[in-house]
Amino acid sequence: MKKGSLICADLYKNIIYDYTDGYIAKEKKRVNKSKFCACYIEARSLSTLRYKYDKTGNLHNKIITYAYEELLLDPAKEYKISYFKNNDDSYMIYVIDVQKALNNINQNLQKSLKNINIIIPSPLLMSGFYAGRLLNKSGVDCYIFFDENESYVSFYKDGEYIFFHLIISDTLASIARQNNLEYKAEIIDQNIDKFNQLIDATIQTIQSIINIDRITPDRVFLSSFIGDLKGLSLTISKALNKSINGFDFLAKFGSFTPINLMLAIYVKELLYRDNGLNFRLLDKPEPLYKRADGKLFISLAAGVILGIIYPIYMFILAFSLDMNSKDFGVNLSLQNSNADNLNKNLMIINKEIEKIDKDIQNIKNHINTKLSKIDSIATKISDHNLAIVLTNIAKSMQNYSLQARDIKLNSNKITIAIVSQNTQNINSFIKIFKDNATISQIISNKNLFESNITIGL
Repeated sequence: MKKGSLICADLYKNIIYDYTDGYIAKEKKRVNKSKFCACYIEARSLSTLRYKYDKTGNLHNKIITYAYEELLLDPAKEYKISYFKNNDDSYMIYVIDVQKALNNINQNLQKSLKNINIIIPSPLLMSGFYAGRLLNKSGVDCYIFFDENESYVSFYKDGEYIFFHLIISDTLASIARQNNLEYKAEIIDQNIDKFNQLIDATIQTIQSIINIDRITPDRVFLSSFIGDLKGLSLTISKALNKSINGFDFLAKFGSFTPINLMLAIYVKELLYRDNGLNFRLLDKPEPLYKRADGKLFISLAAGVILGIIYPIYMFILAFSLDMNSKDFGVNLSLQNSNADNLNKNLMIINKEIEKIDKDIQNIKNHINTKLSKIDSIATKISDHNLAIVLTNIAKSMQNYSLQARDIKLNSNKITIAIVSQNTQNINSFIKIFKDNATISQIISNKNLFESNITIGL
């Protein structure tokens, strides 16, 4: 991935910054599809687990099966499952629940996801701290982060992500709203007693990890979507008997939105060096001329255009021949009136006739060439019903961002191998043609879904 423009978006809060000029943030009103765009998704939508591959069987199929069995995933829901190899030859599996990821994003802002290049789950953003040399890679680090809609702890060992755990409690923002408090660090610190539930849940979560998972953090850091919280840090520090630091190493960037800055650091320090993990909920659509459905649409459009041009061309041709014929008649009458120059005029007439014959032949050849192109297209859409069905298919595929891996036309049916990033779009497409279609089972191949659909004419 090459360095260039960078837009970092927090779609949950509708906060968008342009970090093209280093880490100097410039506020934007919307996601610009012409620039490289990144956003994060909330931790609640992510599940992670490690898998040790025994090097037998199909790796992809075994990982997918393992994830569904271990995490008890619902086959009826849509998930994005990715996996990456660790230094110890094991694999870290990342499962994103698409519905949970979108739940707290405004419906209008969800449309921006099509213009997002990469999506990073929130607990993974701390990887950028080590890549950017803001922190050294030594020992076990615990990050406590209070976001607007959730709270979690994320653990790293020697700079490598281990796991995260949600803090089950009302969020910082919801408690502030209940007590009519502004989202400001100093105000929250002044009313620390109002946040006892969140503080207790945080302490219990960390102590459970220490006692059950036998993982004791060497360093603990605490921050939130509104910045560091010294009062909460001090209270939790006393309970754990461990020093707790803020995200002081981010202070030099002067950002008022920590999570946007964390996202920018992750992209610039990891993805620009092709070392980071990146995910996608929706892919940017390819240009129309590159997609199978786009090529089909263009072919149909070309047929319509030629159908319109052909009558106009024939009219111009007939008019041209008529004009040439009239000019020839005028010349002939003038030549007959002059008996003395008859031989000379006959020679001129013969030359003109030869020229007209050549012009007529050239025109015929041109017509035949055009007719052959029209016939070639007409053979494919000679059936008006077929043309209508193909047009509906092309429009529906474009509406639902579908791609066609294969298209076959027969005398009374059309078979299409539909490919999509999610099953919902395939099912929506199927509903349109369900009355006269035969549908095969939707199968999954890595992060793509595919179904063969046969539509009768």
